[in-house]
Amino acid sequence: MGSISARRLTLGIIAMAMIPAGLSARYLGGGLAADFSGGVLYAALFYVLFALILVRRSPWLPASLAFLWCFGIEFLQLTGLPALLVSMLPAAHLVFGSGFAALDLAAYTLGILLSAALDFWLGQHFRSAAKTR
Repeated sequence: MGSISARRLTLGIIAMAMIPAGLSARYLGGGLAADFSGGVLYAALFYVLFALILVRRSPWLPASLAFLWCFGIEFLQLTGLPALLVSMLPAAHLVFGSGFAALDLAAYTLGILLSAALDFWLGQHFRSAAKTR
């Protein structure tokens, strides 16, 4: 299996694992810690999804797109559009949320930065390991 295929498979498995982890953190926990960890995992999931699509690109492109997505959705919550979408399709709450919370911006930033840093470090690690073979 080529390195691109292996990377894509790994990212796909990570994305599939992050969905129940994020939902569990958000809905089985309580309070600020559950809300914050859910936001971190939400942003990390979008990083992984963009990295899955842009598998050959530097981690900074999926990180930038994940920032645009997460911050865009959060600021969109200042309008009535997400509430309207959720009233028509309750499951849309999982993507669009329910209201603006500045703390979510910090959670998104942490989730994306950690994901990009880990992706960058793993990429460097595997490239250097491949050179020594």
